[in-house]
Amino acid sequence: MREAVEQHLATVPSPLPPVSLSETDADEGLRKINLLRTAIAENRSESATFSSAELQAVIGNTSWKEWIRVDLNSDFIDLRFSLPLTALGEWEAASRIVDMIKDRFLTGSARCQMSIKDGEIKLSFSELTLKDRKLEDMPRGHAAEYVAGAIMALVQEDASTLRVLNKLHEVAVIDGKLQVRVK
Repeated sequence: MREAVEQHLATVPSPLPPVSLSETDADEGLRKINLLRTAIAENRSESATFSSAELQAVIGNTSWKEWIRVDLNSDFIDLRFSLPLTALGEWEAASRIVDMIKDRFLTGSARCQMSIKDGEIKLSFSELTLKDRKLEDMPRGHAAEYVAGAIMALVQEDASTLRVLNKLHEVAVIDGKLQVRVK
């Protein structure tokens, strides 16, 4: 465990590229996310397509804004991240381990494919680097399973987030755009 912590978790955050968004991209990203929120609240179907800049603008209005950068390319999501482990929540079952590493940072980059269809999350990493170490196929597969499982666990804990997930008909990255359809 100690070796894995030393190899994959950083003691300080890594600098991320600055976010430079036009006012138009920021306004449009927020307009689209509000359109989807309204459709979910009103229980009606709606679709929206987000560019990388619009998606980053949406992230810029969350607590994750300092920790993640997103770029949509073809059918992939390219991520850069540097987030404190405490941002991933408290894991009661693993509190002894978490207490030893809670001051660490998960830093790196990833290229992944992600989709949500009728509440089911599918995630795969074609590349995953943690603390400047590229993970091979098997650890990437385990990481994808863990991340998808962690997302589902977080969703299950929050009734409003679970309701939103259940309203998502389809989410996918296609031709460098994030396409979202709610039912």
